[in-house]
Amino acid sequence: MMIAIFLLLLAGLAVGVAWMLWDARYVFIVAIENGKIRIKRGSPPEKFLRSCRIVVYLHKLQRGKIYGERTAAGVELSFSREIPERPRQAFRNVWDSPPSGGGDTAKRRA
Repeated sequence: MMIAIFLLLLAGLAVGVAWMLWDARYVFIVAIENGKIRIKRGSPPEKFLRSCRIVVYLHKLQRGKIYGERTAAGVELSFSREIPERPRQAFRNVWDSPPSGGGDTAKRRA
């Protein structure tokens, strides 16, 4: 009986750690709620937020989420299903990834 309880606790702990690691990949999350931009996590660049407001207005978006995902190449955008492809491309066009680990900036400067 004690072994079963221990195994259940261990499994719960493993799931919790996996969830935290999976969630840590997001540098920021921007939500679109009723056509308004709200920061749910992190600190996206202010210039990007201003541009997001314009894209949301032009494409008449009412809801969705924009995720800034940490990758080996820096921060890349991903989107929830509520955001159609055309606005996604508009968000990508205004995204200027801040320099942070991952990329080969030394090669570009040379």
